[in-house]
Parts: sequence; C-alpha cells; structure tokens
Amino acid sequence: MTQLTDPGSEAARVNLHFREKAFWTFSRGQRLGDMRRLIRQYGRTEATVFPQGLHFKGGSYGKDVNLPITQPEENNPLFKGCTDRNP
Repeated sequence: MTQLTDPGSEAARVNLHFREKAFWTFSRGQRLGDMRRLIRQYGRTEATVFPQGLHFKGGSYGKDVNLPITQPEENNPLFKGCTDRNP
C-alpha cells in the first residue's frame, strides 16, 4: 500500500482518519461509537455521518443513531449505563 498523504485541512484530516478507521473496525461492529463521535465532538450532521434513503437490500434506513438498551440489561440491578438516546 502507498502511504497516505496529508489532505491539507483539519476537516479533511478528520475525514481521512475516520474513513481509514472504518475499514479496520467495520466487520467488528465498532463503528457506531465513532459515528456518534463525529456528530457530538466534530459538529457533523446525522445526514453526513449515517446512511440515508433506500437500503440496497430493500426498505429504507431508519432514523436511530444508537442502539436501545435491551430488556435483559434493563432488568439487571447493577446496570448503570447511559440512557441518553441523543447522537
């Protein structure tokens, strides 16, 4: 592989970083945190981070930007997780 070149601006560097990281983490199911981080910490909009429109296997993408807490986890008395459903 050839070395990456500096894209020249801070926003382009962030894009490059998260694009390259996506290739490494996609199959592990680890991209959701990075996608939410782009919205919260880098000021991106949901429309530029998450897929929109029709899904290639039929139907369309939903509006959720995170995963809900499952019922078995909510029943756990030791569960102290974040319940913030905002991006």
